[in-house]
Amino acid sequence: PDVQYTIWNGNSDDVTQRVRNGLADIAIIMEPFDPQGFHSIPLYTEPWIAMFSSKHPLAKTKGKTIPLEKLADYKLIIPSRGSRLQEITDWFAPLKITPKIRAKIANATTAYELCQKNVGVAIYPAAAADLIHDENVLIREITNPEKKAAYVLIYPDNHPLSPAADKFVEHISALGPADKVL
Repeated sequence: PDVQYTIWNGNSDDVTQRVRNGLADIAIIMEPFDPQGFHSIPLYTEPWIAMFSSKHPLAKTKGKTIPLEKLADYKLIIPSRGSRLQEITDWFAPLKITPKIRAKIANATTAYELCQKNVGVAIYPAAAADLIHDENVLIREITNPEKKAAYVLIYPDNHPLSPAADKFVEHISALGPADKVL
């Protein structure tokens, strides 16, 4: 109670730099990240999803999942973080396929809006599905193989935390794995 905090939003690379430079005490980011200079606590994972227009050819697929190979023929909209392009490219490598990247966008809301206009298929972590509020954009969890996004809490290992941040880290550390959904 009575603790004020500021939330800064950005991609994991930007947020990591803020913590590294002392501009933020702690951060919740998506892996991968450079762990040098940080302590980290795993928090949770969520599946990657594909979002596409109800007018897109993939809309004919039934069920709540879509095999990765079904995405190979379509132009993809992916997160703009540099490591995401490599990660997604690596997903397709065993299939001997180079993904067709149409756009790299940091904000999942913008990706969603492009999906509404049938510009491409967006690949984002499942939390992006929380943006979907109409039947014109469909969501399918990517499978075969299943893809997961992992989140961690990071804090610097080279200087002490503020008392409030220290208590927060202590609280998160004490939680069991099933309880670490924020």
